[in-house]
Amino acid sequence: MRSRTMVTAVLLTLIGLPLAAAPGQRPERQHDILVPGLGVRLREGWEMFVSKGCRYAVPVTWRPSPDRSQANAPDGNGISLWRLRATNWAQRRSRLKVAYSADGRVREDSDARLWIESNASTPVMHFVVVSDNVVACAAVVEIRNRSAVAESDIEAIVESVGGAQWTTDLK
Repeated sequence: MRSRTMVTAVLLTLIGLPLAAAPGQRPERQHDILVPGLGVRLREGWEMFVSKGCRYAVPVTWRPSPDRSQANAPDGNGISLWRLRATNWAQRRSRLKVAYSADGRVREDSDARLWIESNASTPVMHFVVVSDNVVACAAVVEIRNRSAVAESDIEAIVESVGGAQWTTDLK
């Protein structure tokens, strides 16, 4: 009997009919993909865009501008991206912290990333700069509709900001 059930399951799978989930079986988790050459994880249902040597990832419902430097969600949330020269990253990071953190909180301040969330107004702005000490990629994630985006999605967008220099290390 068990072998007949197995054969039926294999045949249904081969002809493309879905199998019913076993009772108590948990739904399948989303799958991330590792982008070759960048070493960046991209969520299922998300797209990565590159503009002027910098990158970011957003859900597929967000529409990019023709030059890919911006993307907007149907609910009004959005991201703008640009490239900076960072000949002295420590000094530049210090100046950016002073300029942007007056009305917000520093969420990350490391050698490679500065992330400041401004809570003083609507929309909420997430300012992020990522640097490799030569080039810096900066972005502002503008959240106009907080109920339309999960905190984990905001974190994933911010973490996706960075340089788009391809490496030969395909991990």
